[in-house]
Amino acid sequence: MPGSIAFMSTMCLLDDSSGAAISVRSALEALARSGFRCKSFTMSLFDSRESVPVATVLGSAATKEENNGKILVLERGGVEHRILLSKSTRGRNLLAQEGIKFRNSLCRWLKQTKPDLVVTYGGSNLMRSGQSFARSLGIPLVFYLGNAEYDDPTVFHADDVVVSPSQFLSTYYADTLGLDVQVLRPILNPERLIAAGEPSVASMPEHRRLGFVTFFNPLPHKGLTLFARLAQLASRERPDIRFLVTEGRMARHILRKWKLDLGAYHNTWLIPNQAHVKAVYSRTAVLLTPSFWREGFARSVAEAQLCGIPVISSGRGGLMEALNGGGFVKAVPEECTQRHRAFPDDETVREWFETLTTLWDDDDAYRAATERARRAAAPYRPERTAAAAVGLFERLLASRA
Repeated sequence: MPGSIAFMSTMCLLDDSSGAAISVRSALEALARSGFRCKSFTMSLFDSRESVPVATVLGSAATKEENNGKILVLERGGVEHRILLSKSTRGRNLLAQEGIKFRNSLCRWLKQTKPDLVVTYGGSNLMRSGQSFARSLGIPLVFYLGNAEYDDPTVFHADDVVVSPSQFLSTYYADTLGLDVQVLRPILNPERLIAAGEPSVASMPEHRRLGFVTFFNPLPHKGLTLFARLAQLASRERPDIRFLVTEGRMARHILRKWKLDLGAYHNTWLIPNQAHVKAVYSRTAVLLTPSFWREGFARSVAEAQLCGIPVISSGRGGLMEALNGGGFVKAVPEECTQRHRAFPDDETVREWFETLTTLWDDDDAYRAATERARRAAAPYRPERTAAAAVGLFERLLASRA
């Protein structure tokens, strides 16, 4: 009989702007489909730099003033979520009394449910208090490290299990913190993917010029300035190439402050974060991931390649693993990796531009790129990564028995 798995964090697990939340939630849902009893206990804090309209994520009950400080219970994908409603969706605005209430409620919940394993992430004092309490109950912890931002080895104890979405992060934390990190590949949601036989720009190469060059989550460390210069160059030399940008953690008014209002470019469409990203992939001819920082992985790269979409990407962090030999890897300037708001030089932008225009103009090159993308994405097919996740947690439970 499969066991019980719980997740705990101050950050809401239903946050679709957080790659870590999406990855852990997908793993829990896969475990639930295999018979595990899966639950989570979090707050209504989100990764966005702006306040989040929680009604769209948690329902109208989350917006009622009288429910502040109460626990909202939701079921999604076979997982029970208990969410302590805070006044603000931003962690920086968390009130001291809200933190105390969360800690006390979490400890009572752990004591009552006594799960077989607790999955967690975060190294704040509040989270470390909850993690210590779980250990005191004899509950093993599984830390999910989705990025390369942890720098304090005292967050982890010798008996903790640590997992990450890429071999890059596994090696990184072995070198920097001396951790033994197991790789847990992200489980992609089939509902986000273009299935075989479904129409899309990438599945009909002769129609690619009717599609877009897509860029997700325009943030400085994601390569915002390189994208901006590339779109500007295309507007002068190739106005027939259209770009699509989907907002993530940064709203348009912030881009305007930085004088990078991508939505004002005549060849660029800026749209809000999309709940149904499959519609975006269906209109995407090429995906750009010009990241400047050490990506832990890149769900969008694996998703795009499973849809047959060619990817032009930097090789930072776990991006090479996500590409897996598919796509086109281009360099980014060292200055941009150090200062994310720095603009890349003309030579770098031209190299990215030439690869893009080749895919746009050459039928054979584009068709070969789509075929290579699908082959490269095979290890990330949802059924394979879901089976691997179930196998990992079965082994963890068996080893603790």
